[in-house]
Amino acid sequence: MALKFREVKARRGQSAPASFHPPLSSRFPAFVGLPGMATERLAELRVAILGAGAVGRNLASHCARLQPDAMWIVDPGRYKFESLLTQSILACDIGEWKATSTGRACKAISPRTHVFTLVEQLQSVDKSELSAVDVVLLATDNLRGEVAASQLCIDLGKPLIQASVHGDTLVAQVRCLSNRDGTGPCLACGFGPTEWSDFDRETKFSCSGELHGAQGQGGASPTMSVSSLCSMAADLALMQLLRVVLNLGDPVSDSLLEYCGYTHTTTQMPLVRNPSCPCSHLMWSPAAAPRAVAKCSLRELAAAGGFGPLEAVQDVSFVVGNTVFVEAAMCCGTTQPVRRFAVNPQSLGNCQNCGAALRPDSFFILARVSAAMLGSLVDHPLQRIGARAARWVAVLSETRAVWIR
Repeated sequence: MALKFREVKARRGQSAPASFHPPLSSRFPAFVGLPGMATERLAELRVAILGAGAVGRNLASHCARLQPDAMWIVDPGRYKFESLLTQSILACDIGEWKATSTGRACKAISPRTHVFTLVEQLQSVDKSELSAVDVVLLATDNLRGEVAASQLCIDLGKPLIQASVHGDTLVAQVRCLSNRDGTGPCLACGFGPTEWSDFDRETKFSCSGELHGAQGQGGASPTMSVSSLCSMAADLALMQLLRVVLNLGDPVSDSLLEYCGYTHTTTQMPLVRNPSCPCSHLMWSPAAAPRAVAKCSLRELAAAGGFGPLEAVQDVSFVVGNTVFVEAAMCCGTTQPVRRFAVNPQSLGNCQNCGAALRPDSFFILARVSAAMLGSLVDHPLQRIGARAARWVAVLSETRAVWIR
């Protein structure tokens, strides 16, 4: 089943407009050269904040003070004792889920704002859950989360603003990606050999000084910082958000803004597409399914998306909601066919020989699966091949991507 955001409800007294909901206009400046009412645009704004740590919690707090229509906050972690050193929390927040605690704080600041939280890895977020957002703010601490967030924004055509820090050099960076048409860069376009090596090991850098990863030993230094630098990164990102949303100053396109505390200087430079980037850069065009997605076959959905007969289209592939396609699994020293979609590849049934639970192998698990590999399964209703809860399917070729719901 797809993971669902939970809406944060106002506590008693927070809904009283006179004392708990001052109008934004009472303190909002009249920006030079800005026609119209900025507060009205901000009142309609919908923002996703991915990561609620040292940078992300400050991002969320600033956003709440703009009194937007809605905020989505995602983070899988809890606040630790060391979090007091870099994050804008109190001792009473230690042990709380970051997303939940931050969501409550934002709701207290702006009761009119709809605040939704999800305690989960970014990679597990269903794209359809964030399809209504206007802009995504990213402040995660792991490379897989960065790539997942960047891919989500490319797919949905959402602007992405990433805030990050490098404590040893007192550097705060803000990357802005417009994602207007799928021709621009993604965050992975700037990865070098070190980043891809860390990505492959699923290394996670934490502001609390811990290093997590699939290998247990990442081989790289954990992220260290001071709270003022984390706040600076959030402040710069929010200034970019205002420029993007309100069209202030020169257009903010694909760019990197960098501040160095050693010299108190800022620099800006363009970000460009890396032609060798392995990530998909196709923006998904929306289309309607003929009926409930889970009751359709992939062939029907491809036709609904304007694709011709699958046999005549080269390299057509599918992403089926929040599932993966499991080709085979392991047990008794051999591979056994599975050939179905699954939300949780840890639950694949039992071995035909010994009855033990089948073990997933990443080599046989695909988030994107080709029509050629699926074979006759393209004519089966999705609910019969493991995707009973699927709410959307993306159909992709080398030149097109269609999101069918």
